[in-house]
This record gives sequence, structure tokens and C-alpha cells, in this order.
Amino acid sequence: MKLNNLILSVLLLAVVIAGHACTGILKSDGKNILFGNNEDWKNPNTVITYVPAEDNLYGWIYFGFDDGWPQGGMNDKGLAYDGFATASKPVKNSLDKEFFQGNIIEYAMRTCATVEEVEQLASKYNLAFLERAMLMFADANGNSIIIEGDEIVKKKGDYQICTNFYQSEYQYGDNIPCSRYKIADKILKDCDVNVDNFIKVLAAVHQEGDWGGTQYSNICDLKNGLIYLYHYHNYEDVLLIDLKKELAKGKRTEKLPELFPQKYAFETHLNKYNSSPHIALEKNIGEHGIESAVRDFNTWKKARVKKYDVDVNEEAMNLLGYKYLADGKFKEAVEVLKLNVEEFPESWNCYDSLAEAYMESGEKELAIRNYEKSIEMNPNNENGKKMLQELKK
Repeated sequence: MKLNNLILSVLLLAVVIAGHACTGILKSDGKNILFGNNEDWKNPNTVITYVPAEDNLYGWIYFGFDDGWPQGGMNDKGLAYDGFATASKPVKNSLDKEFFQGNIIEYAMRTCATVEEVEQLASKYNLAFLERAMLMFADANGNSIIIEGDEIVKKKGDYQICTNFYQSEYQYGDNIPCSRYKIADKILKDCDVNVDNFIKVLAAVHQEGDWGGTQYSNICDLKNGLIYLYHYHNYEDVLLIDLKKELAKGKRTEKLPELFPQKYAFETHLNKYNSSPHIALEKNIGEHGIESAVRDFNTWKKARVKKYDVDVNEEAMNLLGYKYLADGKFKEAVEVLKLNVEEFPESWNCYDSLAEAYMESGEKELAIRNYEKSIEMNPNNENGKKMLQELKK
């Protein structure tokens, strides 16, 4: 992928496997319009950021992780969105259009009031960054869409659901390949539009497990500018956010877990996650530099006993490498992604990511070598083939 879309790719968690991603729901009866979401991921370090209106830009609140990227949110016009990981599907229809310079999702939330305006904005730009992700937007008129890349799926009837498969490839009633979608559909089909029923849906489809789970959930009242916020799939404790009142307090970021009562299950997951190898590696890089951090990492690898130690997570390491790449820290990106290749030598995606880091750092021959290795392991790596062709010109 091109570096000017790298930030969005990181934002949308393109490396996330599809089973570990969110559920979004919208339902309207004309009077009540609610948009709900479960944010399913392994990182427990979640935050809320408040950005007041300024000049011609709308104010908004967004949720995410400690990397600072917006994962979902709502603006003061009643427009809400969230992002969803999917299986890889190359985008073809917009490749002749220009890339948006910056974060197109943030721009949409600060300049668009309706789903129609979002659709018009998206139609102007190259959407190749949605090769492994999709976006769902909903507005205070009760409209919603799912932008898959080449396809836009509009709400039919009074509700819409988004999980992690391409709905454009299925007709309603087909054998939908997602149990969370089926569960949400069964509840939403006949329920009234209220917060209690949305809690039933989100609770029914929330995720748990050693990998992480539902880190937070929110229900946005799009007509009244309210957000009902829940933490770590606990739907008993709720934080009610009034957008108008909170945005009036000024720009700030708050740690989401600190806004809720302490719970044992969350604290256990938090401690486990923060002791993960990729977290320690990033901290070591920041404090001592990449050379020292790599030495320490390799020393730890030799000494570890996998039965007791936390294993390296391929996706988390890959995401860390891309984070450095997005920041223009090419040396750090290359070294982190090299460690990932060493840890997962059978992963074609690790070689693909390392090739991209070499390419962006100007090391053409090493980029070619790693793209070739990736394609050898996965002949269906179309992005790798495209990049290799460019490099060999």
C-alpha cells in the first residue's frame, strides 16, 4: 500500500483478523434514532477525545486506543461512524482518483452532517485503503451506509447491521457467514428503538477470550446528541455523555477505563496486555533506542520458556512496525518487522510488511527480495505483485 494511505490503514486495523472485530447497529423509527457499536480488540488502553467546533469545522467526540487514532465517534450534527476489519478484497473502481491528503474519516466527521454528504465526499477519492476494512456511517435523519471500498450498502428498512463480511456479496436471507450478524438481526427485527434493546443486542454479540474482547461499547442517540458508554463488555455501569456540554469544556483526551469502577476481569487483562512483548519493545525503543531494544528482545527470546512466558503476537508486532512507518521512523519500522519475520518465518504477510518498510526507506533490492518471498509463499498476494512490478520498472 502507498504510504499516504498508511495512516488510515493503521487506523482501520488492516492487520486484524476478521473474527476479532466490531459489531455496529443502527435502527430508527422516525422519532428515535440509535447507533450502537462494540469495539472488539486486544488493546485495553482506550481513550475518549473531545474536539470542539472551530471555524467551519463541526465538534466531535471520538473513541480509540492509546495510539490516538479515531476508531469511531459522533459529531455535533448527529453523524456517527465506526470502522470494521474484513478479509482482503482489492479495491478497483476508484484507483484513478486522487488520494486524500490526511485522514479522510476525521475530515468527514468535521465537515459532514449527513450520510449523503459522506457519500459525496467518498466518491471523490481513491478508496484503496479499504482493501481490508469498511466504514459504517449513520446520521440524525435515520440514514446509514456501509462503505466497502467499491460498493456502498445502504440501509433497507428501519435498521442496518455491520460486522466483518462484505454484505454486497450476499442477499438478505442467504447463509450469512457471521453468527454475530444473525443474532443482532434476530433481536433488531422486532424490537422497539430504545437503549435497553440496544444493550440486549450489544451484550448478545460481545466477545471475550485470551486475545482480548469487547473493550468498550457505545450507543449514540443521534437526534439528541447523547452517548451511552460502557466499558469492557459490562453493560450495568454506564457513562452518559452529553456532546454539547462536554464539547463546551474544551479539547482534551481522557483514559476511558478510569471513568468506570475497577473490575477484576479488566485489570487482569490490562496487566497481561501491558506485559506483552510488543509493548515492552516499544517502551524500550522509546527509552533506549532501536539497537538496544533489539538486543534486549533477542536476549529475552533466547531465555523465554513459552509455557510460562507471553508469546509474541504477529499482528501486534506488525501494527507496531506500521506505526513507526507512518511516523517516518524507517529504521525502527524495518527492525521491528525484521523481528516479526524471524518470529514468524512461515507468514507471507510478515515478509510483505517488511518489504514495504524497505521500499519506503529506499532499500529497493531488499524490498524486492522480501516481496518475492511473500509472493512465493502466497501467490494471491496481489498488492505484493503490484508493488514488485513498480519496484522492477
